[in-house]
Amino acid sequence: MRQAVRALGWMTTIAMILLAIFLFTSVYSMFSTLMGRGIDFRGGQPYTSNGVLVLPLRFFVNNTGYYDISEVNFTTYVRDYGGTIVSKSVTFVELVARGNTVEGVHNVSISLADVVTTNLTYLTRDSELKMDLSIGFRYAYALSFQLSIPNMSRMPWGAPLYNLSVGEVLYHSNRTRHLLDIPFSFENHSVFNATGIMQFNVYNSQEEYLGSGAMYVSAPPGSRYEDRIEVVISKEAATGYVHIYFEGFGPVVKTYG
Repeated sequence: MRQAVRALGWMTTIAMILLAIFLFTSVYSMFSTLMGRGIDFRGGQPYTSNGVLVLPLRFFVNNTGYYDISEVNFTTYVRDYGGTIVSKSVTFVELVARGNTVEGVHNVSISLADVVTTNLTYLTRDSELKMDLSIGFRYAYALSFQLSIPNMSRMPWGAPLYNLSVGEVLYHSNRTRHLLDIPFSFENHSVFNATGIMQFNVYNSQEEYLGSGAMYVSAPPGSRYEDRIEVVISKEAATGYVHIYFEGFGPVVKTYG
């Protein structure tokens, strides 16, 4: 009986020693890999597609350690200046075997619609966005790790309808109808084409709805756009408000008169 207990004690001691060796070599190997830039990123050329800005980040995972790296997860969060998440992008790598290197592209996608939906001021004002990076992985199929890099980068945001303005509104009338001739302008500071339907709803100074009109606008990046629209209104109104919507986003309220 004593021999069995003694053998069990030796087995437990050996197991603890092996576990300690495994943990030490795993942690040492993992940190050596990370400190040697085992995971690295390089920026690519941004591009746009269907109202989405794509920022490609080429990643490299060079596993110089003693064990395999598995279930690698790259997640980026893009936030507005108030901290609201406007974009989340995820890339998954199943396995990076020891002694091997895996490279790929993590695409950070930022939708114009998502940014404007969370904060309407991004439609008409320049600002900036912040990007956070989270990296998760398993080492040696046993140890899970999560690394977070807040404020990894700051990205300037150019408004597609920067300084949207209404000029001097002219009133016309005849026996059958009342018209407002509304000049407007904006600058496209964004990387997107500012293309879509712009709607104008007119209210008088008592905030009574008088009428509306819509037109198609198209402004390439870096351009200035000027035009005018005639809106039929229900009655004369020398002063009031114009509520402007772009592709359903708004209203941006401007006074006239």
